Amino acid sequence: MPYNLRYSRRFIKAFKGIPVPEQKRIYRALDKLKEDPFPKGKGVKHIKGPSDEFWRLRVGDYRILYRVEGNNADVEDLVHRSELERVLRRM
Repeated sequence: MPYNLRYSRRFIKAFKGIPVPEQKRIYRALDKLKEDPFPKGKGVKHIKGPSDEFWRLRVGDYRILYRVEGNNADVEDLVHRSELERVLRRM
C-alpha cells in the first residue's frame, strides 16, 4: 500500500538549500519511504518528542523527520546531523 507524502514548507526550503548530489540521495530515500515508512535497519529511529512522535530517517549526513498518520507520511523537516538535537528540542 503506497503512502502519500506531504511536505512541509520547512522541508522544501531545506531541501532546496543542499547540494544536488545530496538532493538526489534524499529523493531516492523518499521514494522508498512511499512504499514503507517503517523500513527495517539502523537508518530509521522512532523519536518521542515532548509534543509529538516522529520518525527519523538517516540519509548520508542528513536526517529526514517525518510522522505517519493513516495513509499519509508528513515530511516535517530535513536537517544536517550536527543540528539534529537542536531541532528536536524545538519540536
